[in-house]
Amino acid sequence: MKVQYTRLFVAVVVLVSGIAVLLNQPVAALSSLPNLGGDKVYNVQSYSSRFRLDIPAIGLDLPVITAHFTGQTWDFNNIQQQAGYFEGTPLPGAGGNLVIGAHSEFANRVPGPFYRLQRVHEGSDIYVLYNGQEFHYRVTATWSVDPSDVSPVYDASGDTLTLLTCAGYDSGIYTTRLIVRAERVR
Repeated sequence: MKVQYTRLFVAVVVLVSGIAVLLNQPVAALSSLPNLGGDKVYNVQSYSSRFRLDIPAIGLDLPVITAHFTGQTWDFNNIQQQAGYFEGTPLPGAGGNLVIGAHSEFANRVPGPFYRLQRVHEGSDIYVLYNGQEFHYRVTATWSVDPSDVSPVYDASGDTLTLLTCAGYDSGIYTTRLIVRAERVR
């Protein structure tokens, strides 16, 4: 009888682990999310119109998927021609600092989705579509930080949107992160 319960337990563990792998979500990562005031539920978005980022000033309209927090940072390895919502930050409409990032370039300096993000200036409009609702933001500031500086993820008040990407390419490495901060208009 004890052997049957052990086999059942192993089967359940394998099943749960398999589901976690299929969903591409680490089982223990939920407890390791930083406290950013956001929804600590996995918010995996499909490649659909459910979560999109639109920046008319640079002709950019792309899907947003979840960049999972790995316990150290947010994983952008599987995010290519999309933007990544920083898991654990507030979702659109929840108030707080919604953080979205994307690659500026790929291997061999091939342009990524945020390649022209430096052309976005104060006063530019940004739209986020989330679950059928449109959120309108207006850029209030742009600046650069050291790649190890994560303060733009944490330091914001009000209903804001923070966009991040690599910048300052020099001799094969990115020396800075470009930050675009916008306040919600409606």
